[in-house]
Amino acid sequence: MGWALPLVVVWWVMHAVKTLPHVNVLHVLLNTQLLVVVLAFTMLPQRWAIWSSVVSYAGVVVSLLLLQVMNWQLVLDQAFLCSLVGGLAVAGHKVGAAQSSAAHYFDLALRDPLTRLPNRRIAGIAFEAWRQEGQPLALEEAAVLLLDLDHFKRVNDEYGHATGNLALQVVAQTLSHHIQGEDFVCRWGGEEFLIMFRRMEPGSALRRATEVIRAVEAISHPQLPPLTVSAGLAMLSEFTDERQFMALVDQRLYAAKEAGRNTVVMR
Repeated sequence: MGWALPLVVVWWVMHAVKTLPHVNVLHVLLNTQLLVVVLAFTMLPQRWAIWSSVVSYAGVVVSLLLLQVMNWQLVLDQAFLCSLVGGLAVAGHKVGAAQSSAAHYFDLALRDPLTRLPNRRIAGIAFEAWRQEGQPLALEEAAVLLLDLDHFKRVNDEYGHATGNLALQVVAQTLSHHIQGEDFVCRWGGEEFLIMFRRMEPGSALRRATEVIRAVEAISHPQLPPLTVSAGLAMLSEFTDERQFMALVDQRLYAAKEAGRNTVVMR
């Protein structure tokens, strides 16, 4: 019924202005038809908007012929103006769709599809941005926590990969709930997660890391077995690039595993 609306509007305007002799019927009909075009391309799908515009324009032409107030120059100008409005609207829709698509693919590139956390790529960007702040004190007040889900292979083997995926999602949600302010959490890869604590002294960083470990241990989900994580903790000032970082936190994460898991090692 989208095609009938512009005809109804034009018909109503045509009969309304006939009762007001002092009104310029030509301009009222042309302005009404232009308004129909604008509303059509604003509110309707593109195909229906085009049809509504064409039907309303034809209705205006017929109405002007019947009322014997035709001005072909104005009618042609109206056709050009309506085409311009429609063209700009279509172009705007295409630009909007392109931006939406670009944003979607950008999100896919920087966000882990399973946990919806930022991925390792954006963690590298955040890591470098923090290091380039330039003040040694600021570097000393930042900490990096690398966590690994304990016995994750056993979870996959005994309960299936669907349960393993659910475990990663639930752990990701738990970690997200335990960061604050300028802190940052991402999925580092596999069953590993990384948290950056911003503006954090070593003692406070260790307390926060322990709180995170205990939060994972406290997870109670009817479809999951008990879960724990082991973690390596380092201050940002202890390393200068990602390779040094990986060597340091991996060493501490391994020490946490050797210490019996479900713990965090800082030294």
